[in-house]
Amino acid sequence: MSNARQKAGREEAQQRVEESRRRARVLADTLPLLIAYLDHELRYRFVNAYYRSQFGFDTESMLGKTVSEVFGPQADPWLDELRSALAGRRLQFERDFPGAEGVRHFLVDLVPDMAQDGKVIGFYLTAMNITDRKQNEQRAEAASRAKSEFVANMSHEIRTPMNAVLGVAYLLENTPLTQTQKEYVGMIRSSGQGLLGILNDVLDFSKIEAGRMELAPRTFMLAEVLDAVSNVMTVHANSRGITLDVGADDGVPAVLVGDAMRLQQILINLVGNAVKFTEHGSVRLRVQLDGAVQRGMARVRFAVRDTGIGMDAVQQARLFSAFHQADASTTRRFGGTGLGLAICRRLAELMGGGITVCSTPGAGSEFVVTLPLAVAEEGAEVEHPAFQQSTAEGWVMSAPVVEAPPPVQATPRLQGLRLLLVEDHPLNQVVARGMLEHAGALVDMAENGQLAVERLRERASDYDIVLMDVQMPVMDGYEATRQIRHALGLTLPVLAMTAGVMKSEQDQCMAAGMNDFIAKPLDVEQMLDIISRHWDALRAGQR
Repeated sequence: MSNARQKAGREEAQQRVEESRRRARVLADTLPLLIAYLDHELRYRFVNAYYRSQFGFDTESMLGKTVSEVFGPQADPWLDELRSALAGRRLQFERDFPGAEGVRHFLVDLVPDMAQDGKVIGFYLTAMNITDRKQNEQRAEAASRAKSEFVANMSHEIRTPMNAVLGVAYLLENTPLTQTQKEYVGMIRSSGQGLLGILNDVLDFSKIEAGRMELAPRTFMLAEVLDAVSNVMTVHANSRGITLDVGADDGVPAVLVGDAMRLQQILINLVGNAVKFTEHGSVRLRVQLDGAVQRGMARVRFAVRDTGIGMDAVQQARLFSAFHQADASTTRRFGGTGLGLAICRRLAELMGGGITVCSTPGAGSEFVVTLPLAVAEEGAEVEHPAFQQSTAEGWVMSAPVVEAPPPVQATPRLQGLRLLLVEDHPLNQVVARGMLEHAGALVDMAENGQLAVERLRERASDYDIVLMDVQMPVMDGYEATRQIRHALGLTLPVLAMTAGVMKSEQDQCMAAGMNDFIAKPLDVEQMLDIISRHWDALRAGQR
């Protein structure tokens, strides 16, 4: 009787085991996952239904066979990972698998199976088919690229006529005009700069959204950044009867490492907004250390406080969202796209910091940007970026902050310089030639890259520097520059002069053999600075 009970108990236990296995198999077969078990020889010992259906195999054609026997050469890319699992490593990786219906993408997890003695006797394989997710990601990336290309193309198409508008306005201001005519030309320049500011807003935001905004950390002097901000904003603050105070505490390191140009962009935006929304009183930019300098890193606090209109909690909550302002009345009264503060926040985050706001309606606001910046080593070479010195419109300000001041009369800085200007657009020819000749240069024209190459082949010694547009008929600026460098073997400076302002376009210019980059619409002082730098190097015998 006892033996019978024991036998019945064993049979019942065996039934429970078999039932448990059956349930596990049913569960494995119903899951939308590839599940398999492989032994130490890489032979399949278990394969669920979803695994088999993904590759069109039946159970008999897989069980007991190695991966290579089942899949042939298609298994080769997997073998290193499978052997690593047999060595005891748990792995997770993505792998593509080509098939008749196209490439499928799998997220694979390998879990070693250890015996009681610690020896690996096989491993469990689970894989998720992520083809749909990958395709969605690829479609999203393609859409993002298309949007970026559209924005870049629209930027180029708008900058080209804006170059003519602002350039001709500059040339007009350097002719005899009545006071009324001067005011009209000033309005043209101010409005054009405002439009350019909106364009820069959209372009910057598009680059940030696409993950293509790149920082350029350099060693810089904090005082130069603050001076540049003060120079840009003081005229407008004074015109509104507002006191502008810009300064730094004594303990703040004088020389730092970071993207000084983007820092200035953030500060000009914040100070510009503070001035714009303050009817009377003051705007203060104060720089302080947020804690002690540790391991060569400083957390620097930039606080912009105003005595303006202030905001309530609801307005503050949506302040940093793209295309939003405090409320609709703000847009009607002050204008703007609502992108400026969104760009500021994204730039601060790209730099590893952040931005906060504290505000009370009728009592003003305080914006605080905190950034981690490296303290420059003693004796480090300091760079001096070409900070924006005249007006904020060309940055992220969404509307003109101040009517553009009259341009500084150009002195003959380029007296005697022989330039070959390669430009196909008739209006841009007039603008660039007028600016350059006003600065004393001797200018010769070529309407496309092919004509420029022929001119240089015939009489290269007649020219010191080439100003090269990029997008031209017959032969573009890239190909023309390559021929100048390789076919003609010339080393004279070739400076790109184009409305394309994306970093990829600048990289293309450098890769083609150009020496520098001048963006359109042409900023006269910036253009003359770049040309002068290369001309000075020529005269000093550095080329």
